[in-house]
Amino acid sequence: MALIMSHADWMKNTYSLTSPRSAALKAIDQALMVRNESQAKFALVSWINAQNSKKQNWHKSVRNSKGAVADLYKQLNVLGSEVSFDSLGDEWEDFFAKNEIRKLQNAAKAKMFDGKKLELKHSVFGVARAKKDDFWSKTEAVAKSSAGVSYKAAKATKKFGSLASKIEDTIELITTGISDGPKKEIIGAVFGSSAQEFAISAAPLFGLVTSGGKAVLGWNDVIKTIDSAEKMMKIRPSIRMGDPSEALTAISQILDRQISYKARKAGIHSGAFAAKGLGLLIDGGAATNTVAGACETVAVLLNQLADFVADVREMEAANELIAAKEFDLKLFETCPILGCYYISIQDHSSIMDFNFENMGKQNWQQEALRLKYAIDPVIKKSQQLIEKSRIEIPGMASAKGVYQSSRMQRFNVWTMSKGLGRAW
Repeated sequence: MALIMSHADWMKNTYSLTSPRSAALKAIDQALMVRNESQAKFALVSWINAQNSKKQNWHKSVRNSKGAVADLYKQLNVLGSEVSFDSLGDEWEDFFAKNEIRKLQNAAKAKMFDGKKLELKHSVFGVARAKKDDFWSKTEAVAKSSAGVSYKAAKATKKFGSLASKIEDTIELITTGISDGPKKEIIGAVFGSSAQEFAISAAPLFGLVTSGGKAVLGWNDVIKTIDSAEKMMKIRPSIRMGDPSEALTAISQILDRQISYKARKAGIHSGAFAAKGLGLLIDGGAATNTVAGACETVAVLLNQLADFVADVREMEAANELIAAKEFDLKLFETCPILGCYYISIQDHSSIMDFNFENMGKQNWQQEALRLKYAIDPVIKKSQQLIEKSRIEIPGMASAKGVYQSSRMQRFNVWTMSKGLGRAW
């Protein structure tokens, strides 16, 4: 591609009000002013070297905020042309050598995950146990309150059987699409009983209040809203394996969305369930504060179940990929948490093997160094998501790139091992 960028466009698109132009940048300015391509290329290479020496990814530079530097990089063909060979034999030798390196790298990647699978962190069940105990203690309080006779009679005779069936249907709707083993495990962890036993205990609570049935029916709408949000999260930027910069940008966007979503998901879910539950308090009736409090814990538990199910769905999708031994940066499109493990435990050279074809070009080493600095923040975001996630690959907590030691993190490990959840 020939140099088509004008000096005026370059100056306009690399202007910054707060950052004065360096001597290296001014050298590019001067070369473009006199339309000297070789001088401009030399100056741009020098400017990029200066960025690399500061461990900065020049794609993120203020000078490239409008893509001007990247455009000039392509126009001047800074990376260099395809490697030329003296003979067809040399070309084939190069091809087979690179192919062999790829095979060895792929085998190493597969070995990292050999026999591994994602599981729910044991610490999450400690948090579940506290919320579950709260529900059962509040049902006992209802049984001892002024509404206790009505509650116990309704439970014994299954007076509100239709409501119990609707609560069971709600639980079934929430857990749709996950396998029976994890389904039974998380229902037991969340409710401390089977879905049927929980529904039999919960139904009379809502039967005692005028609008209780409406609240239960409203939860199905909440579940559909949550499912829609989960599906939206799965619409992720496409990772273009042939373009390292675009691939890393897409991965960074995916991780930003995942970290943000995990931070606000619980609030969205619990807020939605609570909104449906609050309707039963409006018209009063038999809804004493004790009964109302017990009803609210049902909403809390259903919210927690919805959170766990979302984790299990991601976990099962990841385990299918591990079993299929499909390991590359495309993992981020299908299962971000597995992509996080994949990118965190490898050397930079293995991560960048999708940029393999650049090897041997004039400035491929310079570009490889830039990619290293571009990968570093992605690895940090991956570590952050691994730590926040409720699913993990057991045995990899202390693996290279996964564990970051800090006083607060060590305290979190201790509190979570005691079933107390994260301290922050």
